[in-house]
Amino acid sequence: FNAEEPAYFYSMEIHGPGQIWWFKGGISNDPERRRGQIANGLKNAGMALDVRLGRTIRFKHGRDARALETKLMNIKQIRATTIEKFDGNRELFSVNPVIYAIENDIVDDHKTQQMVIEDFL
Repeated sequence: FNAEEPAYFYSMEIHGPGQIWWFKGGISNDPERRRGQIANGLKNAGMALDVRLGRTIRFKHGRDARALETKLMNIKQIRATTIEKFDGNRELFSVNPVIYAIENDIVDDHKTQQMVIEDFL
């Protein structure tokens, strides 16, 4: 992650049988690559779960994405925890963190560019 380059705050859905088990939030210069890392980490931990990239918020500077991540990570009411250990298990949420940030005016829509998975295909 390079804080000086454009970056994304992303949300991912981690699906277990029949439902979303967790939302994962985080920052990356390349969200799709990060999704692959999370999927591999789950596989290596013996967890056959599906990881889907959800909504993202693009920032001109990665440091702004990091600031949003810090704010969201400190909101205990939306955090999720697990005893399972895998790459990214410390950044889990009970709700989609991107939607939460937008609905609760934590992110200024005028300073960011929202994108969806189709933008990466």
